[in-house]
Amino acid sequence: MEKQNFFKVYVVLVIFYLAFMSVFYFAGDESLYYRNSTSAIPEFAADNITGDITAGRVIEEKWINEVGIVEKIGVMLSDYDRTISGNVRIQVWDDTTEELLAEQVIAAEQIGLNQYVYIDMDKKRGLSEHALRMRITSDNGELGMSATALYHSAKDIKDAEFYMDGARVSGSLCIAVAGKEDVWTGKHFREIVIGGLLVFTAIYIVSMLFYRKGKKELLFTTGLAVKKYGFLIEQLVNRDFKVRYKRSILGIFWSFLNPLLTMSVQYVVFSQLFKADIENFPLYLLSGLVVFNFFNESVGLALGAIVYNASLITKVYVPKYIYPVTKVLSSAINFLIAMIPLFIVVLVTGEHITRAFLMLPYLMVCVIVFCIGLGMLMSALMVFFRDIQFLWGIISLLWMYMTPLFYPETIVAPQFRWILDGNAMYYYVRFIRTIVIGGVSPEPILYVQCALFSLGALLLGGIVFKKTQDKFVLNI
Repeated sequence: MEKQNFFKVYVVLVIFYLAFMSVFYFAGDESLYYRNSTSAIPEFAADNITGDITAGRVIEEKWINEVGIVEKIGVMLSDYDRTISGNVRIQVWDDTTEELLAEQVIAAEQIGLNQYVYIDMDKKRGLSEHALRMRITSDNGELGMSATALYHSAKDIKDAEFYMDGARVSGSLCIAVAGKEDVWTGKHFREIVIGGLLVFTAIYIVSMLFYRKGKKELLFTTGLAVKKYGFLIEQLVNRDFKVRYKRSILGIFWSFLNPLLTMSVQYVVFSQLFKADIENFPLYLLSGLVVFNFFNESVGLALGAIVYNASLITKVYVPKYIYPVTKVLSSAINFLIAMIPLFIVVLVTGEHITRAFLMLPYLMVCVIVFCIGLGMLMSALMVFFRDIQFLWGIISLLWMYMTPLFYPETIVAPQFRWILDGNAMYYYVRFIRTIVIGGVSPEPILYVQCALFSLGALLLGGIVFKKTQDKFVLNI
């Protein structure tokens, strides 16, 4: 490569990097600056009532707030399904600073049967770790004609205290706190872009210097290999894809139909028989299946890429990693086609296609890279341990049950949370569900986590493959 060609490659890669960061910023929108607080208190059911909130009664709940930006605070009130009169006054105090944060008077006609009533907190900041107190009274409530507040006698909100007329009561008032947390990414996006560009430039310069000196490096060597063997890669991918549907009546339509049929069967089993309580369960299920099915299929195909191409490997020299890579790439065509029914289910179930969908290609690249890395690892092991081909079915089945495809991740007990934390497919599935169900771009940290799992698998697979490839001919 001449100096001019090095610079052209650098310019193209910089343009690609800046374009990606621009799309990332556009798709991220508000999620780059704020995220829903994990410390929010969700609505919960009641099992008891405080009785009529008449003039002079005081109902209070105290708790330590952990939400960074408090948007609204609610409490469950009820009219006993009867006609009531009198109002309910709700105050929210900051006991740490002894400041009245919000106050609202709820008229009788605004109170229904066992409904949460919310006070707008105007996105108050700086209340994290502050002791907050909700105080409920009435200016003119009369016995037998007033509303009531509801509570749960066994609910345990962290550091909460529930009082009725000054007396401590076990349980907790049915309160709910909604809010967000600040995200560091949006406020420092410019610095992130510049920092990433500098790191990228440094890697490029080091790679260029290594390449000129004839030393081993990744960037230019990979680029030259793709350029040199591009035609072969294309032919192998086309061959694998066409052979898969040879003599099939439906042919390529199976790539479209298979995820829908699988989703339908599992929907009947888990939604009807087990009564899976998941919002928009068809889309929840299909989005997970699309990603996991590609992973399972592509790694399964790459598994025998070296062993089953022994005749080519022993007669024609090409980089051996091309064989598992092309298996994954041929399966990636199915991955793309499977996105069509996913989009259809998105529209049919009432979800919206938002700007966040622009980041689906990022997910697809991460999953493909992860499968290439794992495929290289498994194909290398397969040469020396043929039992891998039988073990993979068990491994993939276990992996499927360890990934929340058809069950909510909330049912995983805290002591088993490490199963999800160390599961790459969990992060990929979570990424796609955040986009197609939530309609928003995932949290920036999830982008990093997906990339790290992909690069880690590629690095591990590449190292094992490279160290063992010289022995392939003797074992196949």
